[in-house]
Amino acid sequence: MIQVEIRTIIGTWITPVDDQEFEDRKPGAAAGDVRDRIKAGEPIEARAESRGAPAYPLQVMVFNPGHVVAVVEARRRGWR
Repeated sequence: MIQVEIRTIIGTWITPVDDQEFEDRKPGAAAGDVRDRIKAGEPIEARAESRGAPAYPLQVMVFNPGHVVAVVEARRRGWR
């Protein structure tokens, strides 16, 4: 899994993306896909970022594209 960070004006959210879907694409393709879904107004499963705290559960959310500052691939490793 790839963790994609959705950085908004009020906080950072994390969404898991299946890396096999983007295996043959260039780096950043997963983040680009999430960005396109946000612009289209599609719901996204995400959780609030928790540094050092217990991980929050995933929630289905619709992000306001005007409040999204950046969408970036965070890291590749096991998803909790």
